[in-house]
Amino acid sequence: MIFLILLPIVYFGLTLEHCSVKQESIKALFSTQETFEWDLKHFFSGSYLNYTLSTKQSYFTLKKPLHQVYAPKLLIEGISKIIAIQARTEQSQNAWLNQFAFIEKNLNQLSIYYSDGLQGDFRPPYFNQKIVFSLNQDIQCLNLEYLNDTSFLADCYNGIQNPILNYFFIVDKSGAVRNISNNNYGVENTITKRITRLIYFVDSKKNSIKLLFRSTPAYATGSDLKKNCIIEIYDASSLKLIDTLTAFTLGTLLEVDDPFDYEFNLIDFEIFADGRLYILTAFDGIIILQMDQWLGFTLIDRIELFGDAREFDVGHFISSDGSIQEVIGVLFTNKAEIYENRMFKYSYDLDFTPVYTTLLKISQELLIIQNKGKTYLINIQTHDLVYKEVLEGIQGLLINQYFQELIYVTQIDARRFTLSSGKIKFLSGELTASKAILTITAKDQFNDSCYATIVYGIQNSSDSKIYPLSDLEFPDVYHDYPLISEFQIPVSGPNIQYNHSSLFVSEVGGNNTINLNIKSGGIINAESIYSKIPSAKSSQYVKLISLDDDDSRIAIIFQESSTKDILTYICSTDQYDDGYVNLQCINYMKFPISINLENRIFQSYFDEENFYFLIVENNYTVVMYSVSQLDIQYQQQFVYNSIAQIQIKSINVVANRLYVVLSNQQLDIWNLLNKQQYTITEAKVRALGFNGSWKLQKIVGNSRYHPSILFIINNDNIIIADYHKELTIIKVLTYKESTIDVAISEDSFIAVVHTSTKTQIIEYDFSNYCNVFQMKELPTYRYKVQNSLAIATNQDSGLLYIAASDPDNEDLSVVLVYKPLQPLRDSLVKVLSPKRQTFSIFDTQISAAGFKQFIFYQNDGVNHNMGWIDKIPQYQIVPNYQTNQWVNKFRLNLTMWNLKYNPSITLSQAIVLYQSKTQIKFQNANQDVFIEKWKKSEIDIDMTGTIVDYLIQCQQCGQGKNIDIVQPLRLYDQEEGENLNVVDQFVLQGQTNPDIRLVLLSINDIQAIKVYNKDNQFVKNIIISTNPNTRCQRIQMNWIYILVTCVVDNQYQIATIQCTSNYTCGDQITFSPLQVNISYIPQFHLNDYNLAFINTFPMNVKSNDTQLNYYTISFSNTTYVATYTLSKQISSVQLYNEHFVKVMVHNLYGYGSYSYFLTLTEEGKFRIFNIGLGLVNTFVLSDIIIQNGGEITYQQFTDFTFIQNPTYSSYTATIDILFTSQSLNYKFQLVYDSYNQKVISFTYNYALSRYLNAQVLPGLFVDRQLFQVGIPYRYNNNIVISIYQLPNNSVSDKRIVYSYGGVSQYHDFTNPNKVVAFSLYNKVLMVGLSQNYLDQEFILKYYNVDLRYILQVDDVNGKLYDQEVALQMSNDLCSDSLLYKIKITSNEFQDQQDDLNSNETNKRIQ
Repeated sequence: MIFLILLPIVYFGLTLEHCSVKQESIKALFSTQETFEWDLKHFFSGSYLNYTLSTKQSYFTLKKPLHQVYAPKLLIEGISKIIAIQARTEQSQNAWLNQFAFIEKNLNQLSIYYSDGLQGDFRPPYFNQKIVFSLNQDIQCLNLEYLNDTSFLADCYNGIQNPILNYFFIVDKSGAVRNISNNNYGVENTITKRITRLIYFVDSKKNSIKLLFRSTPAYATGSDLKKNCIIEIYDASSLKLIDTLTAFTLGTLLEVDDPFDYEFNLIDFEIFADGRLYILTAFDGIIILQMDQWLGFTLIDRIELFGDAREFDVGHFISSDGSIQEVIGVLFTNKAEIYENRMFKYSYDLDFTPVYTTLLKISQELLIIQNKGKTYLINIQTHDLVYKEVLEGIQGLLINQYFQELIYVTQIDARRFTLSSGKIKFLSGELTASKAILTITAKDQFNDSCYATIVYGIQNSSDSKIYPLSDLEFPDVYHDYPLISEFQIPVSGPNIQYNHSSLFVSEVGGNNTINLNIKSGGIINAESIYSKIPSAKSSQYVKLISLDDDDSRIAIIFQESSTKDILTYICSTDQYDDGYVNLQCINYMKFPISINLENRIFQSYFDEENFYFLIVENNYTVVMYSVSQLDIQYQQQFVYNSIAQIQIKSINVVANRLYVVLSNQQLDIWNLLNKQQYTITEAKVRALGFNGSWKLQKIVGNSRYHPSILFIINNDNIIIADYHKELTIIKVLTYKESTIDVAISEDSFIAVVHTSTKTQIIEYDFSNYCNVFQMKELPTYRYKVQNSLAIATNQDSGLLYIAASDPDNEDLSVVLVYKPLQPLRDSLVKVLSPKRQTFSIFDTQISAAGFKQFIFYQNDGVNHNMGWIDKIPQYQIVPNYQTNQWVNKFRLNLTMWNLKYNPSITLSQAIVLYQSKTQIKFQNANQDVFIEKWKKSEIDIDMTGTIVDYLIQCQQCGQGKNIDIVQPLRLYDQEEGENLNVVDQFVLQGQTNPDIRLVLLSINDIQAIKVYNKDNQFVKNIIISTNPNTRCQRIQMNWIYILVTCVVDNQYQIATIQCTSNYTCGDQITFSPLQVNISYIPQFHLNDYNLAFINTFPMNVKSNDTQLNYYTISFSNTTYVATYTLSKQISSVQLYNEHFVKVMVHNLYGYGSYSYFLTLTEEGKFRIFNIGLGLVNTFVLSDIIIQNGGEITYQQFTDFTFIQNPTYSSYTATIDILFTSQSLNYKFQLVYDSYNQKVISFTYNYALSRYLNAQVLPGLFVDRQLFQVGIPYRYNNNIVISIYQLPNNSVSDKRIVYSYGGVSQYHDFTNPNKVVAFSLYNKVLMVGLSQNYLDQEFILKYYNVDLRYILQVDDVNGKLYDQEVALQMSNDLCSDSLLYKIKITSNEFQDQQDDLNSNETNKRIQ
């Protein structure tokens, strides 16, 4: 099956989310007689989505989040009004026992209607029994509880009396009624609600007692909140009050200043069978108390809440790592909040206002809210407001948080619903179907729609051939050394195989090659522990346990056959990257034993760095031990009476429970923590409604995903049951008499039903305990399951391993591997072949574990076979660059095959690999370096890549120490502050004036320039303006004038600043308005008396136009006042249907003064205009690049500049120009004849690489003396400035120049400044960054530039010693590491001289 994944959108606390797609497409081939369901939450996110399916077809149906599986069940008679409703639960209050009751009140009487359903029956309850228990019309009832399976307790009162009279009615199913009066402390008249909770509790005498907790909430006695609430505690057997929890008691526990003044405003409470009491208060948050065995209370914790709480619910659920997690949902007047383990997790704003009587329930997946007849579902895993629906005619409502189901009763019937985020169901019949496309449409509350597709076909369930699902779907474009990525298998079929490494040669240019490496599993080398474990011949039992989700630690248990000793190891693994993994193991204490281990008599688990073994040491005793690295400790034992001759048949451990199957067909459940015992007999399950064969074989469970669920396997059936404090039946599956086993995963399980003539492998959906159904029967194809059934199951992932033989290959032994929740024809993911195949496989010699890597071990009697299958296959394209070819085109061909005699399939795809050399790659990962003592050495680092950061580690490493590297850019200073919003920078160099660097700053009320001299030393600040209505944007300088474009009161002006020297610079500043309406000037250029700029989106032409404006300037060298006169303007879209991005004006000197304009358009046209803006030439840059052997993929250009000051000869000028684009960056040379106004030549020379696939930005900068260039990019939310060393201008060999290094820093792109404000001059890079534009957090950073890859080793002092140097280089994409082994070699002459100096020193000392 192929999944196309889009990144999910996760939000916190949004009221309504627009629909968005999580999974764009599924491509799958299904089979006949197959059922498959998907959660719609895997396809979409968004609030209250409504779903529809395209096209008429008979295979797919939608299941609403509130899904009614069965038709409503009529009541025995019509009713009037339900005032209380209850479900009977097992003692821990989790699972329903399928018995339900409600109190009906009509004008004259109070009645209890009840339904006694069979466990495992999830049809609507049939309320066919009725008991009238009061004919007094003044009696009002508030709650109903089950006292036991035959009697009820109704909590009622007589409101006519003042004070009111309270009654407990005990109503037996026989019709007997008892009436017991009681006090309701602190409540004398008005009452609208009372809360009761009934629990089973073990007291100090180890007696199990029933306690009834009751309280009147603060809002239920009048308009004001009650301040002195009380929780009453009754003995539920005698209904005598035994204690109260008062405001004073609670104030004392909370240690308030004066407990007598404490106000107890109870809103709701929950009490659990372990005595944990949760109290929701109006103003003190959630108070958590623990009741001890003497019924006293201690304070556990308090959760502070903010808001007006209306309701809450508490649940204990399984987290992703298998641990139990406390989850609390709290409902406020405008939101719902989730707390996990008492820490705030999420908040959801609501589009309704809850009231105090709003019902709230939290489940493993959903937050369920019932408010004024409307039910709301919120998915607390994906954080979506899933669904809302009005339940028509609702009278009574019950929500099962544990099984995620809902029952509600109307005046005429009862209805039952499963709860989910909504599902889509596929169901096929006997017929095959050709390829088709189903579109799922999700529409949100804003009437917007989003779409996902299922591309499907249906094949015969016995068809084992491979069929393509799609073409190869690798990305079309890669850069440098592509990272490992997820591989979507493009075909459907069992046991898919392919070459894991294939070589391909570039189809365009050079001899560059790539290897397509696909990793789907590999071999685990156990040789690192071979010296500690017995050989395969002498080993008779194995068990694997994965100790973390990454499977980086594995526990391995062996039994040695000759000594019977149990040998235990904890092994760490390498990364599961290259198909071969080594183990590094430590051994635990050897455990001597005298019996042969079998799975039925030996169980083990690992906890807190200890092994725990449970062993049936004889027919009547199970002994538990712990094993560590240092010792073996006896823990406890479970002993049966040998006189009774009731022997132990098998054991299993699931979570903290020991299941013991006895020879008298009794099942005992022992709690390993407190040794409490619970016994299940045939009579007990018959009483629960089971009527099948009770011939116990074994118990199977899964501690990680279903710790309270047990699969009771009999000779011809499986009972799926829940056990918390007593047994409840979920489902019974019946077969013919067989050997039966089960593999359990998170959302499904696979049952193996085996006889000597037939094997059935059946997968069932287990995602909702209320709706367990068969998905498919999995084929074995031509393989035959071994007569003596031998299976291994992976508890972490649910994989099933079955021993079989291959009739097509001389009946050699194989192991079939089935993966759950796959389309039928994709379920057999692997057929494993042991090294030795002519033997029978036993279940004691195979084992499996692993969550992300499916690890498997099998002993074939000669070899230890150990390997893994990846949960998610991965691929990597590994290039071998022999040339500097930038564009490398390859055609990938992937051949796939599966079973013998089936044809193979080959799929093909063309890809392009760009060699930008941005990705960091060391050519050798390890290198020996010999350093001559007493000298300083520099070692070239053999690598490619743009270095952004580095880490060097050794004993004598670091800046200023013996060993360091030359980093292309090293940060040496930075300034931070709200006044450092850098909007532009400029360097004047190569003129008669001294070189000068200018940094333009623009903040709310100050426009300023920081001035630096040629040595990069700060000289002064120039304040341009303190007018809060002024914003300056761009800066240029020529000779003695600095020009700055500013917007003053919404009008563009030029600030002219006199700068005859560093000291007088800024003494004279004048503002001159420009004569036309200007929208935005992204850049401008100044040359002598000519000023040119691009006006983006000018107001007087089309809104998407760009306009070239040319001004002449007159300067007064006495007053330093400048006048700007508009000479000409042209519009690009009107003339050329193009967009100008930059203009530069150039004057030719020496033989008169001739000016011309160079312009670049976004579309890649380079246009030259004369002084009258008449067009002289147009060059299509991409055409010239391609015609001259260059490479270009995207023709979008961004910026250009001169590499050095133009050179002149006669009337011609030679100008070297660099262009940046979204492809590469290109260097050209222009030779222009100004006198004749024509171009002599325009030549492409070479290209500069780009930074990955990042977006190139305007703001290109060149140091024209050192021939260094910085090109800015945007990579995610970072500004990246990549630095290049340009070759001599005579170079014209179409080479690609690569970046040595760069800086990558976060930048707030909400900053309205569109140009990256940096400058590169005299080996110093200055970068202005915006950390948070709204909060005015700005930084100006200073970097030293040294474009070399050099390791510096300084042993001038002779104190360097041999050591290893770990070097790591990194950038935004990746990192790579290199290990140097520094070895000092002797300098004989210098050593002798050092000895002489040392001896002479010693003589002087003497």
